[in-house]
Amino acid sequence: MKKFVFSLQSWYDMQLGLEKQHKLQIGMLDARIAASRDQLAALDSRFHKNGCEFNSEVSQGMAVHRAHDYGAYFDSTKAAMAALRQHIAQLEEEKDEWMQKLVQVRREIKLLDNLRDSQYREYMTESKKQQAKFIDDLVSFKVSTT
Repeated sequence: MKKFVFSLQSWYDMQLGLEKQHKLQIGMLDARIAASRDQLAALDSRFHKNGCEFNSEVSQGMAVHRAHDYGAYFDSTKAAMAALRQHIAQLEEEKDEWMQKLVQVRREIKLLDNLRDSQYREYMTESKKQQAKFIDDLVSFKVSTT
């Protein structure tokens, strides 16, 4: 009896490969998002620390040029934080796109699994018919030779 062969096995293997690639891409994006969030948290921490220093210096009296330096620092830090937030949002959108692609690939894999199961059931049914026919032929041959 011939071995069962799924007719769309190459397509199934390709979909499994795509699933791995998508998972890898999502993992890389997760790592980039986490690193960007860490950077944002560090910026935010420094911003608040310098804000406290600024408030302390202002309460004790501060030179105008020093206040100007703090203002420039706060403005540049706010801009950097806004850019980092926008970058994180873009990475999350890209991750969502990859997640949608992964969902689509998993749907196809599920569909192919169902199709393979259906083909395997047909194969088993046909195999049982052939075995029954072989047994009937063998029994008929023994009866006719006796």
